Amino acid sequence: MSLQQELSADQTDTEQAIGVFGERASRLSGVLSVEPCAAVTASVPAFVVYVPKGALDARNSVYDLESELYSQYPEARLDIHVREVG
Repeated sequence: MSLQQELSADQTDTEQAIGVFGERASRLSGVLSVEPCAAVTASVPAFVVYVPKGALDARNSVYDLESELYSQYPEARLDIHVREVG
C-alpha cells in the first residue's frame, strides 16, 4: 500500500469515526452534550464530552465507545476529552 493510499484510508476511518462518535456519544446515558473543539494538531479531530460531576458510568460509557470505534475503525484518529460539570 502506498503512502497516499494509507493517508486516504486514515482519513476515511477518521471521517467515519467522527460521524459515529458524534451521533452515538450524544445518546449515551448521562451525557449532557458533545462539542467539537480545536484539536492539538490540525489532523486529529477533537471532542469535549460533558457529563455530570461524579457520573462515572457516563464517563466510562464514553471511553467504552471510544474503544469500540478504534476497534471498528483502526486507522481513525480522534482526541476525546470528558469533562465533569456541576
